[in-house]
Amino acid sequence: MVHRSRIIEVTFPHWNFRIKIEECPVVFGPSRVSMLLAKTLRLMDGEKVLDIGTGSGFLAIVASQLGATSVVATDISTAILRCAARNAKLNEVSNISFRSGFFYAPVKGMTFNTIICNPPQIPFPESLSKAVWGGKDGKLVINKVIDGASKFLENSGRLLLPVLSVNDLNAVKSRLEEKGFMVESKAEDIQPFGPKMFQLLDYIKTLEGAEIIWIDNVPHWKCVVFQGTKP
Repeated sequence: MVHRSRIIEVTFPHWNFRIKIEECPVVFGPSRVSMLLAKTLRLMDGEKVLDIGTGSGFLAIVASQLGATSVVATDISTAILRCAARNAKLNEVSNISFRSGFFYAPVKGMTFNTIICNPPQIPFPESLSKAVWGGKDGKLVINKVIDGASKFLENSGRLLLPVLSVNDLNAVKSRLEEKGFMVESKAEDIQPFGPKMFQLLDYIKTLEGAEIIWIDNVPHWKCVVFQGTKP
């Protein structure tokens, strides 16, 4: 029996292109959070872009199609990077460099105009899958991305980071400001808890600064895309 992978197609009204993503067993397809970040992303022609934790390669491919001169897409899994590279080829994109490693290690000595990252951020005291676990308070990866960003950004460069309301939006905004960024909220979305988040509801309720939005007695999270601009 021949296994046929499913192809997801994504576009938005303001795009003049369509992205095709092949679903791979080793990685999630574009999530609602990734979609929100993609919809928010605006680039000037010629920008250099870094996509941390690229997964399927979706956001890196979007950046390329939006006019980036070059994109570096990183992930900790070589199997995931092979999937992302196949998706780049599927979209006839050739200006993405795929590199393996944690956070900023694969781009030592480089600088970028824009850094994008859809971080794993489900909070839980014990380790979950690396694709979703954000540490005990959900901000383990978020904070490391923020803390290292300035060194790898050009002046006036931007960090775009989606953050869920269960992970204390005010604390994330304050951390960006403490690192010297000028902070804006570029987009928001509200979605119901998925199965994993619902299982963790009681734990999430104990977290300082966690915001749960109740709609018709169903818990929802809000996602805010923060943009931090380096002066």
